[in-house]
Amino acid sequence: MNKKFFLAVMLICFISATVQAQEPVVLIAKTSTGIGSEMETNVPRSPIYIPSVFLSDYTLLFEGCCIGSDIEICLNDEVVFSTSITDENGVVLLPENLSGFFEFRLYWGSHVFVGEIEL
Repeated sequence: MNKKFFLAVMLICFISATVQAQEPVVLIAKTSTGIGSEMETNVPRSPIYIPSVFLSDYTLLFEGCCIGSDIEICLNDEVVFSTSITDENGVVLLPENLSGFFEFRLYWGSHVFVGEIEL
């Protein structure tokens, strides 16, 4: 009994060590007020669907509804990387020369979703 239990625990530990963790990117909705170029957090009259985004090392994983949207990675309000989500699986590979904390922007339809990521 103890041998089977020990083997089961070892197997679970091995599987959990080999599976790469995916961290969710917490996004907030921002909209443009039309006055200047600043984005402000506004509370809309109806709820806005916030898409799910996950970060695993230098890979961003998006929901299928985000395909065709644009993303920007910013540092001190300067865009250091931008691209469109063109992969049918919603996968975007980020440059490995980026490291530290960055502002992440997802332009989806008429909305901008902003979050922070650490690479």
